[in-house]
Amino acid sequence: PEPNGEGPSGSGAGLVAFDHLSQAMRYEEMLSWLLFYGSLLQVAKSPVQDVIDPGGVVQSQAVETEDGSLRLVLNASQSHQTLASRFISEAFGGGVQHVALATGDIVATVERLRRNGVELLPIPENYYDDLEARTD
Repeated sequence: PEPNGEGPSGSGAGLVAFDHLSQAMRYEEMLSWLLFYGSLLQVAKSPVQDVIDPGGVVQSQAVETEDGSLRLVLNASQSHQTLASRFISEAFGGGVQHVALATGDIVATVERLRRNGVELLPIPENYYDDLEARTD
């Protein structure tokens, strides 16, 4: 795609940049990965957030370069029922769980993706209320 997210036919979805990469890992591996990325990439840690999953709590911590050009989100859970833990079980170990992309207009991007046949994950009705209650 071209920089504006449009392909040659103009049918792009408006995705403009890489936002972050998310890595799922076993709970007991979190500190090792934080130390690894901190020493290798000189990233700063954000505060740990507990993310509520229908299967339990996921500990999530982002690390980012000073200029913001690289952001990794590390996710781990002690519960075996969370999405992160199921990913580890099904993938036979930790790894990249998802790649997040940025857009200037999420509503237009979602409409274009749906028109292009992309199936999106269902979002529970209370997701945004829970998110607003936990963050600014």
